[in-house]
Amino acid sequence: MKISINQRCVLLVILAMVFLLALLNGILQSEQGNQEVSEAETKIYHPLIKRPKANQNQKDKIVKPPLYINHASVNEIAKRLKGVGKKIAQRIVNAREQGADFKKLNDLKVVPGMGSAKIQANKEIISFDSPILKE
Repeated sequence: MKISINQRCVLLVILAMVFLLALLNGILQSEQGNQEVSEAETKIYHPLIKRPKANQNQKDKIVKPPLYINHASVNEIAKRLKGVGKKIAQRIVNAREQGADFKKLNDLKVVPGMGSAKIQANKEIISFDSPILKE
């Protein structure tokens, strides 16, 4: 059986079309596979990365912002000062409102409940400078 040139061209075109269809089918299947993988990736739960706990030496090195005693609210004072609750904090604010201007640690002794021990325990936190810039 002899195949003419026209028949060879038709066979070649058919083979090329089959090859292209197979290639296109493979590409489409791989894209669907990628979509399934990406959907699965969104469902993977990664463990939370926790910060390491600070040891005592690191805790001592942490610098806390100062408490501006002449401007702080009752809640700020009660929260930040060791051994000072809302009652003593309110007394500090009341003294401030009545004209007491705290300029040094010993000035706080006029507030009932603020003894030397509490003042010394908080001396690193208390600041008498103003956080408000004067123009």
